[in-house]
Amino acid sequence: MKKLLSDFQAVALDIKSRSIITEYLLPAKHGGFCCIAPDCNNGRGKNATGANLYKENTRLHCHVCGGDFSNIDVIAHHLGISTTGEDFIEVLKHGCRYFGIYTNFDNNQSAINTPELEIIRSDIETAQNNLANLPASARRGLSIDTLKHFGCGFISDWIAPKARLESKKIFPSRRLIIPTSEQHYLASAIDRQTIDKKYWKMHAGNKEIFNLNAVTPETTFVIIVEGEIDAMSIWQATNGKIPVIAIGGAAGKNWIQSLNSIFMNSDKKPPMFIIFDNDDAGKKDAPILYDELLKNGYPAAFDFLPDDELGHKMDANDFLKNFGEEKLEEIILNASKTLQNRLQPPLLPSMVQQHLPEEKTPNLRLNGSQSLQAINIIFQNESDFFLHDFQENIERRKKYSDRKTGFSNIDTNQIFLPGIYILGGLPSIGKTTFAWQLLEQCADAGEHCLFISYEMSLIQLRSKSLARELWLQDSNSTLTATQISIGGRNNALLEIIAKRQNSTRDFRTVKFSHERITELLPALEMFCTSLDKPPIIAIDYLQRIPFDGKERREGVSNNMHLLKDFQLKTDSTIIALSSLNRDNYSAPISFESFKETGEIEYFADVMWGLQLYCVNSSSGKIIEDRLRFEEAKKDSPRQMQLKCIKNREGNIYDCFFNYFSAHEHFQPCNESDFKEIEAPPNFEISNLEG
Repeated sequence: MKKLLSDFQAVALDIKSRSIITEYLLPAKHGGFCCIAPDCNNGRGKNATGANLYKENTRLHCHVCGGDFSNIDVIAHHLGISTTGEDFIEVLKHGCRYFGIYTNFDNNQSAINTPELEIIRSDIETAQNNLANLPASARRGLSIDTLKHFGCGFISDWIAPKARLESKKIFPSRRLIIPTSEQHYLASAIDRQTIDKKYWKMHAGNKEIFNLNAVTPETTFVIIVEGEIDAMSIWQATNGKIPVIAIGGAAGKNWIQSLNSIFMNSDKKPPMFIIFDNDDAGKKDAPILYDELLKNGYPAAFDFLPDDELGHKMDANDFLKNFGEEKLEEIILNASKTLQNRLQPPLLPSMVQQHLPEEKTPNLRLNGSQSLQAINIIFQNESDFFLHDFQENIERRKKYSDRKTGFSNIDTNQIFLPGIYILGGLPSIGKTTFAWQLLEQCADAGEHCLFISYEMSLIQLRSKSLARELWLQDSNSTLTATQISIGGRNNALLEIIAKRQNSTRDFRTVKFSHERITELLPALEMFCTSLDKPPIIAIDYLQRIPFDGKERREGVSNNMHLLKDFQLKTDSTIIALSSLNRDNYSAPISFESFKETGEIEYFADVMWGLQLYCVNSSSGKIIEDRLRFEEAKKDSPRQMQLKCIKNREGNIYDCFFNYFSAHEHFQPCNESDFKEIEAPPNFEISNLEG
């Protein structure tokens, strides 16, 4: 104990004697540095000069509060922790890493011995000496060499150190002991069938990052998993070539400080690849960890381990045990390549929300009475935008300049940039088929596509694809999507189905019925974040999404508001299908056509109206126009017009299509290709109107 304390004192004196780490200090406006005392405002506001260096630049003195600070205080201020107790150890470890000082306690040893720590250290030593007695069936697919590498061991009659200190009568259990430091270990139960599930994994001591010593300032990337056994499994499968750490989910505060202390002097922090289990806990924790890494300046991306062929949730150790090292290595390497493409860089300083110190927060008053705390938003000035964000935004939008819908006439008129595209039309006019075909064509071009259906089943939608492709191959085909969806088959169709069973394009579907927008958007955000490029999402249709309250128009408007916020946040492309008001059966589509459906026109970037071409030649006689309308719907192909009535990215335009409704196919054409549709002959219009 005395030796350990003397080592700490020697290191503390060494760190104090070195020049102050000025990059951890905020420069004062008029010279010197802002004082680091929590209650001192020297160097800020109107004060002339801040704290100054003296004693060969090894001390920082504040003439206002009288504070006299060393590197120990500066490091603690930088880490946001105190200089007492175990926090003092963290300060020293951080200082050692910064100045390159080697010590024999740098690997998370503590200068404070407690009865519990003595037991923990004794347990680790006992377990390591007893590793040979670990049953082969309890090794979880891990080799003895792997277990030795990580200092693991075996205790046949383990009781938690705290329980032993408190003399509790607890039945002992057989445990695999996995240390993360000299003052912490995980005790993993071997006979789980005899133990309550919540006691399968028990930690002794203060939990720390597992295998952190594999990460150095020269590390080019890091894989982060949840559990220690998963980390060991990946290490074994990849022959120790990949730096992998386990943090046990997203809980706790110390893991980010430990990472930051390693890369504090690095010009560039390495990418962090989060690979969690595909279960509820993994799905909850991965985005939290991802956000925290981005906030701390790490490029990051996350993904989840795949299920097995039967749909069972698998962790890394499950793959090692059930499929072997080669399979696990393949999964991890493929995931790393995918995550490399999905990497999100850290936020630029100009985009990060700034927080004023609480005691310096001014109050804002509304209407002379309502008091608000300071708003944590930067109002970006012109020079800041052009210095930091202009080119980044240009590069982001350039990625979409060549993106195509697959409809040549739309692509001639419309740059298909991220935004919200509204596709409106009357019932049964072909909106779903049009949107479905557009997404198929985008998926063919390599886009990530998702079709969200509140209206049709997935077999109905997928059958549209089959009927369309079958007819394009053979124009004499008579199989419709409906027939295919109830078992209609021929040899050509079977070949198409076989090809789609091995499809490599990313075209996904999901069927909803009662999910509200507030339930949908978190899952959508996770989906967007998991991809290398924001997806194209079609929603069929707006008025079917459940809403709060009784008033439909207000409910649709509120849903659109949330959908637009989501689109801006994720930079995705959303095609939202919409119904029209009841007056639009005999008049060309316009803004007025959407008025009764919610204030969707205010949130849309582009508004399309899909209509029968014949509505442009309305006679003004309701019955006659409706008869012509019904006759035009029966025609094959239907003569269709896509009217763009709003376009934030360019001019409005019209596109024309032949719609082969029986075969689920829209074919671009020219307006001159259309013939005039007349009402059926021998109808006494006047009698009907009378």
